[in-house]
Amino acid sequence: MMLSAISELFAYERRLRVPDYFSCERNLVTSWHGVISGYQRNDNSLDIEVSTDADTVELLTLNYTHPNELLSRFYLHDRPFNDLDWDKIESSSGIIKKKIPVTVWLCEDQKTKPLINWRPRKQ
Repeated sequence: MMLSAISELFAYERRLRVPDYFSCERNLVTSWHGVISGYQRNDNSLDIEVSTDADTVELLTLNYTHPNELLSRFYLHDRPFNDLDWDKIESSSGIIKKKIPVTVWLCEDQKTKPLINWRPRKQ
């Protein structure tokens, strides 16, 4: 009985709190936490590959018609991403820096768009 309670507590401590900026019913939220292992950005889409802390590889494509639409789906250390933040995640336009940590927030409601919270190491 005691072992069960300890393992439940450990599992609870490892869960990520859903940020206030992600508007999805909490029972429908999924997240991937890990590092970027693949990245391709062009004028109307972003493809990322996340090597997760759970030893999986997850793929996500974000399509957009305007760069501001993409920016609205990005956060940097839990604050809204802006044009001046690109150099924190890219070494040059469209080229991702090595092993950038991220959390990707997804909603199973089929209408809430995924968000990416970039967590590059502070220098």
